[in-house]
Amino acid sequence: MAKFCKKCGAPLEEGAMFCSGCGATLDSAPTPSPPAPPPVIASDSEAIPPPVIASDSEAIPPPAPPPAPVIASDSEAIPPPAPPAQPVYQQPAYQQPAYQQPAYAAAPAPPKKKFPLPIWLLIVIIVAVIVAVAIIVANIATGNVAGKDYFEMGPDQIPTVKQILGEERKVSSYNSSISNGIQTVTVVYKVEENQRGEMKTYAETLMNSHGFINTTDVNFDLSVASGYQFATESREEGFIILLDIDYDENGYTLMFTRGEGTLTRNVEEPVIEEEEAVEENQESELTVQITVPYVFEDHAIYDMEYYADEMGFIVEYNSDGSFTYYMTEEHQAWLMEDSKYQIESLFYDFVDDDMFPGLMEIEWDDESFDWVILRVTDEFFDEEGNWVLAILYIGWSAPMYQVYMGMGDRASTVISWVYWETDDYIDSVIAPDYLYTLYE
Repeated sequence: MAKFCKKCGAPLEEGAMFCSGCGATLDSAPTPSPPAPPPVIASDSEAIPPPVIASDSEAIPPPAPPPAPVIASDSEAIPPPAPPAQPVYQQPAYQQPAYQQPAYAAAPAPPKKKFPLPIWLLIVIIVAVIVAVAIIVANIATGNVAGKDYFEMGPDQIPTVKQILGEERKVSSYNSSISNGIQTVTVVYKVEENQRGEMKTYAETLMNSHGFINTTDVNFDLSVASGYQFATESREEGFIILLDIDYDENGYTLMFTRGEGTLTRNVEEPVIEEEEAVEENQESELTVQITVPYVFEDHAIYDMEYYADEMGFIVEYNSDGSFTYYMTEEHQAWLMEDSKYQIESLFYDFVDDDMFPGLMEIEWDDESFDWVILRVTDEFFDEEGNWVLAILYIGWSAPMYQVYMGMGDRASTVISWVYWETDDYIDSVIAPDYLYTLYE
């Protein structure tokens, strides 16, 4: 059956969507369906619900009919139909899968840069090396000096301590230098005993055998001394050599200085032949030899030097600090008699004058003072320690008698003390060995 346009009544072709006469949209034209919504992609945790299927009893309502087309008049232009709306596509929600960084082996650390040593550290190292080398060289030089026989100073040779004493002494310091034409040699000897005795022997040997003279006041009896100076002429004309000697309880120091200068010597009157003959005769009579050990030096040297000047003794100082006197037999007899008188007078004064309370009586060996016995009470050992002075007096004077007898370092005296009334033994010591402990 033929169909006609409802607006203009024009016949319509089968299946036409628009009227060929007026362009109106025909009812039989299929209505475009709305675009389907984009699919929703559920995540793993969300389940997609299944579609709901209606049962047979539930009728699906038909879609509402489209509105009736408006038929325009002939005077109105009918616009062409709008193209169907394109469906809007929505990008589905996409969940980025979790990504885990693969484990890789740690890359090796870059090598550290090696920086050069700072300049100050290099200087410190260099100085330390120089000092160490200097110390080694100084130690070698110091060790060699101890065995030398002479100090070389220009054309001159000065005898060392070893050459004069005949024994080496430990050298703790040595220095030799030349500045402005002046040569200096300084040697420090480490000597624990008899410093002054050795220096006395050394100085006298230089004066007697090597042309040195004493230019300052010297007293080697002092336990500590400094500034002792000696001088001699050099082999080179116009030069002199000075020697300064210092010593203390630790050792002695020799400082030689060689430089330009002149040395004036006192011209002594010549000795006539008659006096020389008399001196030779005196020396021939000095047949007694008495050696005073070094331990008695402080207590005997002044008296002995006085006797030597008055009686014509000859004194010889030894390298071990002792000194030897050459005298006649008459001189020795007089010394022994005078010494015995002095010792016995000392004992009587101790008792009679009450110099030491509690000292009641003294007995002794009349021949050699080999022993001395003190008879005392408890009062002798007072808190002030006066008894120590008594032991010191007796301990130095009694053995000196044996020295004058010629016993030398074998001289000793046993000093004992006992209770006066009961004669009970208290104690005893041997002098002079024990006396050093009393000074401590």
